[in-house]
Amino acid sequence: MNVHKNARLAPLGRAVMITRIEQEGWPVARAAEASGVSRRTAYRWLARSTVGAVSRRIALGKLAALDPKPPVIGYERERPGELIHLDIKKLGRFSRPGHRVTGRGPGSHSGGGQGWDYLHVCVDDASRLAYTEILQSETQHDASAFLERALAWLARHGVKTERVMTDNGAGYRSKRFTAAVQRAGARHIFTRPYTPRTNGKAERFIPSSLRQWA
Repeated sequence: MNVHKNARLAPLGRAVMITRIEQEGWPVARAAEASGVSRRTAYRWLARSTVGAVSRRIALGKLAALDPKPPVIGYERERPGELIHLDIKKLGRFSRPGHRVTGRGPGSHSGGGQGWDYLHVCVDDASRLAYTEILQSETQHDASAFLERALAWLARHGVKTERVMTDNGAGYRSKRFTAAVQRAGARHIFTRPYTPRTNGKAERFIPSSLRQWA
């Protein structure tokens, strides 16, 4: 038995006291006496409970919720190739369907996981023309090779790439990837750390494509 968890002023004891006051209509003095605490203590915990409940109800349970949300600033390049967005999505690989497909039952907890695949995505900012591949890793080797094939594919569609935007993943930060961008005559732009919306067009394209086939 966890004695501390069931102590009078532990969460369980406070919950009992507050329930008696708010839901069962007990006077504060009586509820405090039954809980073995002073009336002042009872009022203090009652006030904390009420504020917390109201805050959670209006989605202000965390201080961060008080900060104003940054405005959504949309942008779109004027011509194809002016900026392309790259991103990678890690996908579980399965040898057989799991319970989401077959339903829960004996042995259905396992989907036959076989490791990971990596969906590499390239989206042109102006035209939304997209190129994707499923590769074995997100390392500099696969990231660089994907970039070269994506740029070649775009070029066959008349798109000359000027800028490449990526997040700060290790593969994109590598010398190999930097060299691939330079060979293409393009400029590499990084998103701001912890700000995925900067690369929003690639971020948005991934769930759209996953809904269709993955």
